[in-house]
Amino acid sequence: MSGLNKIIASRLLTCLIDGQRQEVVINLGEPFADNGAVTCPYEILIGSESTVLGVSGIDGVQAIQLALFMVGSSLSSMSRATDWRWSNNEGFGFPSTLKEPLFGQTVE
Repeated sequence: MSGLNKIIASRLLTCLIDGQRQEVVINLGEPFADNGAVTCPYEILIGSESTVLGVSGIDGVQAIQLALFMVGSSLSSMSRATDWRWSNNEGFGFPSTLKEPLFGQTVE
């Protein structure tokens, strides 16, 4: 069960944690107005452990972009998790550094 009020998008990932394949669910919540900014809540769910956080931007689009980046950063910092998979592809499909584009490829 999710800790978010309204989920606007989800992604199912798997990874190895301590040698065991685990499902990881990423949920993005509906952005909401928050003291002159817009906050996008997001959830990282591993088994029964849920972490719900939020990030604020100037508008809803920026809040969603920042949430995607924060999810990627959080997943890449999980030192015990390896061999990330998303739809039978390697990786988790979220940007985790400022050098990675949100969509498409970097242009040099």
